[in-house]
Amino acid sequence: MTYLNKELSQIKIIELIILAFLFLIFILIIGEIFQVVIDEEWIYISLILFIFYKLRHCGNDFKKQFKNIFNRFSFKHILFIVLINIFFSCGMIIVSDLFLDSLSYSIIPSLKIIGVLSGIISSVIIAPLFEELLFRGIILQKLNKRLGIIVSILISSILFGIIHDLGGIFSAFIFGICMCILYIKSNNILVPIFAHALNNLIAEALYLIDPSEMIFTDIILISIFSVLAIISAILLLLFFSQYLKGIDS
Repeated sequence: MTYLNKELSQIKIIELIILAFLFLIFILIIGEIFQVVIDEEWIYISLILFIFYKLRHCGNDFKKQFKNIFNRFSFKHILFIVLINIFFSCGMIIVSDLFLDSLSYSIIPSLKIIGVLSGIISSVIIAPLFEELLFRGIILQKLNKRLGIIVSILISSILFGIIHDLGGIFSAFIFGICMCILYIKSNNILVPIFAHALNNLIAEALYLIDPSEMIFTDIILISIFSVLAIISAILLLLFFSQYLKGIDS
């Protein structure tokens, strides 16, 4: 275990919960006083800064991890994993649309903050940092100390899926497993952070290119993405079988 991973594993979840609660009260009070709506991303930012403060002695290890980000998985390998997850997610949305058409869902990170640039910063920087540090860097490691790695991967990925939109829970669960594998096999938290950021960047690009979501309404595109989703599901199974069987508890 690297020094950075060790320090991550020692961060207490209760501290994050208390901080999030206190900051939520603070922004609600500020919002009420000034009659403004403060986005929840500010809570994520406060938690990221708190985690960075806890990792303040990991500067040298962070630099080393950054230099070795593509040692275990090449950029092409990471891009491949991201793309098959995106195609699989599209397939899950198509399936959801057939059976649960009254639900609201999207694989595309919504642009909640005013302006496209702010939305990209939120989904491509803030979300990957917060979610990977929390679910892989902290929760996965804490669970592994008591439950073993396979069970820890499943539980942390379920928790990761639950925080997403109802129509995308299963897709997020599968994506979470992939991020766990990248983290464990690389022993570098920056690898899943990079993969997550790349995933959200591509999703944002799809949103900008196809704001009307023709992917999910045009029959030809639905057919193409359905085939890609099936192929991606098979590739994901192969990916899991290749890497999970080599993971010790």
